[in-house]
Amino acid sequence: MSQPSPDEVRALDQLLGANLFDVSARLFVATFGPGAGSRPDRELRTVHEALARMAGLQRIGVFGPKDDRALVVALECVLLWERSLLAARGWSGDHATPTVRLLRRGESVRASADPLSGASAALRNLVLPGTPG
Repeated sequence: MSQPSPDEVRALDQLLGANLFDVSARLFVATFGPGAGSRPDRELRTVHEALARMAGLQRIGVFGPKDDRALVVALECVLLWERSLLAARGWSGDHATPTVRLLRRGESVRASADPLSGASAALRNLVLPGTPG
């Protein structure tokens, strides 16, 4: 496996330092918004790949198989989607592939004139455990 480039290291650092609610809204649109296909479900791997592209990483796993920081951010975003009733985790197929499925609120946001604003609004009032708010 090749070593990550300085640009990839910088991209991961920026992702890890970004506001999680903003990342989550942008990732929702990258995963389910215009141009992402009309199906209401995505494999979790697709969400992770969308996050990597969004962050400027060439591929998932660029930092090696034991470095799952980008995957952790993707999972945190999915958890925020669940708390705001945009989408939920599930499993599909014979091999129980992890998926993310749009919920009714997520369908409405996706179909809106401005999905990014809709996703941001849905996430805006969430308070993370252990944080002031």
